[in-house]
Amino acid sequence: MIANAPIIPVTPYYSKATEGKYPYDVNKAKALLKEANFDFNYPVNFIIPTGNVIRERHGEIIQQNLTDLGMKVNVSKMDFTSAMSKYRAGDYDLALVGWGGPLDPDVRSQFLTGREYNFSGLSIPAMDAILEKGAATADTAERRKIYEEFQTIFVDELPIIPLYWQNRLAAVNKRVVGASHMAGTGNLVRNVFEWYVTDGK
Repeated sequence: MIANAPIIPVTPYYSKATEGKYPYDVNKAKALLKEANFDFNYPVNFIIPTGNVIRERHGEIIQQNLTDLGMKVNVSKMDFTSAMSKYRAGDYDLALVGWGGPLDPDVRSQFLTGREYNFSGLSIPAMDAILEKGAATADTAERRKIYEEFQTIFVDELPIIPLYWQNRLAAVNKRVVGASHMAGTGNLVRNVFEWYVTDGK
């Protein structure tokens, strides 16, 4: 599933207004790079963590896409721990990292100024205020409005480029009633208190 923002689409907090903002357009990408006076002789340092075959393959696709734009890309493959050290030090130009997309929309750890996973160095006081307000609000309808505002700012600033939500296979015994699949098997037990088994055992 294509990712447009850092809030997973299966929650009530996802904003459909994030969709279609950046269609795939090679010619426009080239034009924007030229407009920004990008130095096409600059060797872009692209870090790809190893150990996740799917992510490594996507890294290769991204490398090829950037090369097709005329960019020079130097790929550094390394274990995840070493990659995280580079991310925290800001020692990279581009990098891949995965995020599970929890059902709760609180993404302060990634986008609040100075937080532990804010690898882009993003610091927007207005966004900080929105994220703090969202985390402190219990009412679902009110939170939805707050996180829609956050996502509007996000797609304008685009501190990271979300790629996709990965489909995963979850198996549930046919005796179990009430379990339903979510995007991401980590969210499968969100309603475990509603589960029951048909034979009562």
